[in-house]
Amino acid sequence: MEESWNIKGVDYYRDFFKKIIQNNNIFDKSYELINNLCYNFQYLEFLTLVLQNELHEVVKKQTIKTYVVIGSSIIESLSEYYLYSISEYKLNHWELKSETKGDIVTVNKEKLRTDNKTFIKLKTPVLGSMTYFSVNQKIISKKFFGENDELYSLMEELRDLRNKIHLTNIRIDRDHDWNNFNSKVYYKTTKCLRELLKSSMFSSTTEELDELFGFLKLKLPQKN
Repeated sequence: MEESWNIKGVDYYRDFFKKIIQNNNIFDKSYELINNLCYNFQYLEFLTLVLQNELHEVVKKQTIKTYVVIGSSIIESLSEYYLYSISEYKLNHWELKSETKGDIVTVNKEKLRTDNKTFIKLKTPVLGSMTYFSVNQKIISKKFFGENDELYSLMEELRDLRNKIHLTNIRIDRDHDWNNFNSKVYYKTTKCLRELLKSSMFSSTTEELDELFGFLKLKLPQKN
């Protein structure tokens, strides 16, 4: 069943990701992840169609910002899952059992405090925590998605732009949404997603990708 604006239903995407995203010994939330990927790709297709319309320039840039945030979240989640699937994601072998705050002492006019933490060894390791930056660095340093330097460069650039969701993330003068989000960034996002979907992680045919993700090739309308 087709959604409004001829947006593909989530089942179209679900069948694709079910072949790739599966439970393993450290990850058992494949059903939930698959659904999240389906929802977000459907939303990307919707945003693509929104951007085909004539929009106020500020609204257009903010829509592209949303596109980048959603696209980057997809890239991050697929990268994390890939590390799960090849046992490269950080695991915790110890769990914090108790913590005791020490007394404050003065040494050479400096106040010092030594806290004590007690950890218990886990019988079965559990998933730890990795930042978006550390996930990207591991993927890129080991070239897990193949010899594709353009893909890795785009992944890093989009990760940095995704952090602009924090409105106080301002590093230089004129570092604001109007200057950061434009058609060029939109095309970088679609390019990064296409390259990732073409990688060895999916081993998909061109025909399959064009059928499901053809909207990633749509051009934005030019001003007259």
